Amino acid sequence: MIIVSSVLIYCWNAKRCREGKLVPNHKTAKILATYPKNSLRTGSLKGAVICILSLLALSTFATSASALVLPLADPSLTTSCATMVPNHSVVNPETGKILLQNWTIVPISSMPCGPAAVLSVYANIAFGGATVATGNYFTYIDESWSVPSAPSSPMTNTTQLDALWNGFGGSGTQDVVQPALVYGCVSYNSNGCVTGSESGWSLVDQANVGNHVYDSSVLSASASDSIVGEVTYDSSLSFCSSSGPGYSIGVGDSNTGHSVTFSICDTYRFKIAYGQSLEVHYLTSCTQLPNQSSEDFTSLSYSTATSGTPTFSHGTNLSFCGPAAASWDAGDTGVTTTWTT
Repeated sequence: MIIVSSVLIYCWNAKRCREGKLVPNHKTAKILATYPKNSLRTGSLKGAVICILSLLALSTFATSASALVLPLADPSLTTSCATMVPNHSVVNPETGKILLQNWTIVPISSMPCGPAAVLSVYANIAFGGATVATGNYFTYIDESWSVPSAPSSPMTNTTQLDALWNGFGGSGTQDVVQPALVYGCVSYNSNGCVTGSESGWSLVDQANVGNHVYDSSVLSASASDSIVGEVTYDSSLSFCSSSGPGYSIGVGDSNTGHSVTFSICDTYRFKIAYGQSLEVHYLTSCTQLPNQSSEDFTSLSYSTATSGTPTFSHGTNLSFCGPAAASWDAGDTGVTTTWTT
């Protein structure tokens, strides 16, 4: 009887997933609703996790170009080992396990792991942030932007990159969860890029949880493509210890219809959301920034655990190329970043 009930529950949820009816409690669910080529065909990131867990019931970011100096010892910029997480997986750092899309549970240690760039709040050259009061935290963020023109000067080694991302970052924690657009290597070895490209744009989801980095699989993207980045907090992510909480991260390309997503268990509740971060690693010339003067993140949608309007701010962590600057758009509906190439 238990087995039959589990099958019925799974089939009902799977049908609802295919119909796009499993939608989290926020205004939009653009990532999976917009990208029907996802094999799970869910209506939301959370829906993807729900469908997977239903089946489990069957089996129990310098004013002169040369002035940019980023501290090589800063662990937020590179890591000796970033775990490569398959698409649509759920990661539980506490138990050391990953739930794969095919419902197989495997050790995190069984996944490929190698040197990778770590996107963080410490290497931002311009950012727009929103902060909520103590006791409150962000539960959702969703924004759109376009892939910029490629830099006019190439990256010259595997550690150089430009990144544009939104998501959640911590005050009092190094944890970050973020969908990102990267020009340069995402991961690399002595032979060059493993994922990403020194001469192209890539989409990747990244989570830095408990001082360990997890990267999704990587998708290539082309200039002018429309990108959507989304993060959702789930208080009851069932693969996590004690049934949650955790975060689902997704980034997709509206032009190709493709996206990458994964979920990760994390008990930290983020008070800061980034409407846009322009981040650079080890650039030696302003001409290694995108070959345009600005980038707009638009159509911001967010939610918080309790009522209260966030405090919107902007700033820089590095003086570079102009210097770069960020500002919130009218009505706090997005962030525009400017720079000089």
